[in-house]
Amino acid sequence: MHLTLNRLAVLAVCLQHRFQGAAVSHIVKTVVRKSEEGRIKMPKLVIEAQCDVNGVGSVGFPDDYGFHLMLRCSHCGEETEKPAVVSTSDEVTGIRGATVSLRISCKLCDRKNDLKILGVFPYETQPQGWKKILELECRGMEPTKLILSDGSLIIKGTSGFEFEDAVITDREFYGYDEKEKTDVSLTDWETRVVKPS
Repeated sequence: MHLTLNRLAVLAVCLQHRFQGAAVSHIVKTVVRKSEEGRIKMPKLVIEAQCDVNGVGSVGFPDDYGFHLMLRCSHCGEETEKPAVVSTSDEVTGIRGATVSLRISCKLCDRKNDLKILGVFPYETQPQGWKKILELECRGMEPTKLILSDGSLIIKGTSGFEFEDAVITDREFYGYDEKEKTDVSLTDWETRVVKPS
């Protein structure tokens, strides 16, 4: 219905300005194409993180890391009771036939929603502040919270030393940098969901 109204509106304008055949066809096709592009475009969302550190240089995520995301349906506002787990290796068919990372149905309104991971980025501790760690394309839903799983992270000291089996628990990590021969720490880990400007 939306496209039909667009066609009629453009044809009316063209007739008023006495456009002829080829010009009318070109303008109609342009409006239809722009409309279709707008309808299939998926909004992008970014998850950022910040923390306080002492001797920690970066926090990275393995290729198969499972991101635990709390999600909210954009149609009815219902939030998932448990986090959905998604990784960069996950591939399913989305609502419109494209390959996405996750497809779920809202338990309240039964609306089909999907999500695709566009990129995963290491958190560099310097300079301090909010940094992008995850970029997503979402259709019909949006993440409200990222919960770190029990899976190992790639945590490195400022010396470049990589800690084995590194896990952030209760927003904290403590380790010993064998290169620098000193204790290191990461505290007050937190994340937020933002829309790119």
